[in-house]
Amino acid sequence: MLEQWAFELLKGIGKIFLHPLLYWTFFLLCIIGYKRIKKERYNFGTKIYHYFTEIKYTFPLTVIASIVLSAATILFGIVLSYEVMIVLAIVTIVFSLFGSLQFLSASYTIGMTFILLLVLPFLQRYIDVPYVDFTTISMVHFVGLTLLLALLLLFEAIFMTRTKSKPAFPSLHLSERGVWVGQFEAKRMMMVPFFILIPSDSVTAITPFFPYFSFGDQTFSLILLPFIFGYQYRMQSGLPNELLGKITKRTYVLVAIVIAGAITSIFYPFVSFITILVALVGKEWMTYRHKVRDRESSPMFHPLDKGIKVFAMMPNSPVERLGIKVGEIILKVNNVNVTNSSEFYEALQTSQTNFKIDVLDENGEIRFVHGTFFAEDHYELGLLFTEQPHKYKEKE
Repeated sequence: MLEQWAFELLKGIGKIFLHPLLYWTFFLLCIIGYKRIKKERYNFGTKIYHYFTEIKYTFPLTVIASIVLSAATILFGIVLSYEVMIVLAIVTIVFSLFGSLQFLSASYTIGMTFILLLVLPFLQRYIDVPYVDFTTISMVHFVGLTLLLALLLLFEAIFMTRTKSKPAFPSLHLSERGVWVGQFEAKRMMMVPFFILIPSDSVTAITPFFPYFSFGDQTFSLILLPFIFGYQYRMQSGLPNELLGKITKRTYVLVAIVIAGAITSIFYPFVSFITILVALVGKEWMTYRHKVRDRESSPMFHPLDKGIKVFAMMPNSPVERLGIKVGEIILKVNNVNVTNSSEFYEALQTSQTNFKIDVLDENGEIRFVHGTFFAEDHYELGLLFTEQPHKYKEKE
């Protein structure tokens, strides 16, 4: 028996290379990275983070999530048909084209898949779709999707917790008052492959080479299914890790409700419909609430009459060793008052090797930062400020 399972697991791993989402993930990462880097160069005149930063820091959690999800789907007997996999893949690809990783939340992708599977059996009576039969979709699949949503939403919340302290992506935008202000985009993406059971009858008619084995009085295929999820929030009213922490807490509340609904749906299947609706509405409400509150609050990063506020820092730049933090205000450089980046760099270059910076911290106290230029250091130190985008400066 163990040898049979091990053999089917190996075969199931091979099937992931037939799934379009595996290749779509890499394509999507390249597109997202390209667009972000293009925006970084437009705003700051340089690339800040590399192409695949959106998926950085995710590997350890991906491994854990893959193992836990695979064990849960097999032990709890969560079954998805071939038709469910097709709809889920299409929904994921379409939602990823919206330009925001926010729509790759499991609440949206699985929620919309659930809704479409309610409608498609009726449409197939009038439209003949080859190779698939949506009329075979049963309550078992709906309950399975609900359980899967609960598990994926839990890992989504854990994912946000583990990455909320990671660097967010800075950008500039024009406020309603016509002033350039700074905002951050906290966004990350994760691809989790996990094993799922599929009734063998749903695939053998098309691809009879699929592995299958007996499980009780039914026969199933085992396949490694890639699932993509992510989050994306724009933030201008505070530091990203603080604001994302608040969103994460609300996400855990939603997770608890969805898990309770998913467990209840095992005994009362109709609850799965309510649970999916709660997941969709709850996620949309949290996103809308954040957008409204952030838009109505005063921007944290904007031009000052006195001093210049540190908006962001280049990774692995000389400024990291100085201990200057995002949100602190630079008042003077080499005893010269500064109010913009031009004045900052002019004052910085008055000294060839050593320099002194007067910094106003978040507690309203002034401290003095002393530094030394090394041969490999760039004169800009890696500091980014809130001001007119670099492209506008070039035109001037």
